[in-house]
Amino acid sequence: MKSVIIYSSRSGNTEKLARVIYEALDGEKEIYAITEVPPLDDHYDLVFAGFPVMAGRVEPRAARFLSEFDKKADFFLFATHGSFRDSELVRTVMARAADLIKSAAVTGVFTCQGEVSSKVLKKLGKSNRPPAWLDEGEKAGGHPDKEDLEELAAMVRTLFHVP
Repeated sequence: MKSVIIYSSRSGNTEKLARVIYEALDGEKEIYAITEVPPLDDHYDLVFAGFPVMAGRVEPRAARFLSEFDKKADFFLFATHGSFRDSELVRTVMARAADLIKSAAVTGVFTCQGEVSSKVLKKLGKSNRPPAWLDEGEKAGGHPDKEDLEELAAMVRTLFHVP
């Protein structure tokens, strides 16, 4: 199986997930930051695409990558966010990400909280309309944590039959 992991990470949270996926996979594999992705050929069986949720949306560079992807492959989406994992916001964003992909099937999804900088939290807290997830974001410190990373590695090994 030939896999490629592509991630967008502004603070390092999503990159941590990408590196865990890379280590959990067997077979031929490559990993790229979204700003360094070479032209992809048709020979990938599995594409992992990760991004931070930004302003309640798929991060713009990741959205562009997902919408322009035109190869046949299975996709695994992963994301970090300030809000709680089971929130409506996260479900909506991940559904939107899946909808952006035209030619591939989504075979797995993983999300977890990612630490939001205190500077960003303060700025958002002072705005006229702070986001609904602000209180949840204050509880995201230290994420992705060891438990998040172990859960992701186990999910990848199970889904893709890695011993």
